[in-house]
Amino acid sequence: MSGLFLWSSFVQGGTVTEWTGIFIAIVAIDLIYIFLLRPKIIFYDEGLVITNPITQFKIGWQDVEEIETRWALTLELKGRRISAWAAPGPGRHHARTVHPSEVKGLRIAETGSIRPALSPRTDSGVATHLAQLRLDQYRSKTSAPSLVFAVSRFWQAPLVGIVCLIGVVILNFLSH
Repeated sequence: MSGLFLWSSFVQGGTVTEWTGIFIAIVAIDLIYIFLLRPKIIFYDEGLVITNPITQFKIGWQDVEEIETRWALTLELKGRRISAWAAPGPGRHHARTVHPSEVKGLRIAETGSIRPALSPRTDSGVATHLAQLRLDQYRSKTSAPSLVFAVSRFWQAPLVGIVCLIGVVILNFLSH
């Protein structure tokens, strides 16, 4: 779509329109990357890495106190809660579509029901199940190595988007 937008900008006219189109296409691609492509969860035997749009967390299993899913996969650590953008919970109507055959092999309560966020057809349900399996494996070992908690920020992509937006405003201000 950005390519079609750029083609339209180049067909319609002048240099200002072309550069404005380029900057807007960069902003659109940047936003898609930041919010749709960048978020992810990587599981290891020693812990996991949660990558959100701007922040990346390296979390060792020894720091995890509880795994929760309500709105998204959320890990409770000592004095901190970290949610994963890559594992959001389902919409409100998903609870009606959970079939008993989907939960075979999962540890569920004695009532035989699960919350919609734990459904194996949701991102949060799959991530929670994988995290719980890895956490249980880690806790069963006596001397297992673990990742050291670390937080890093990723500012390059947001800065590119902001600079391009400022470029669009300046170009349009100067051209009119």
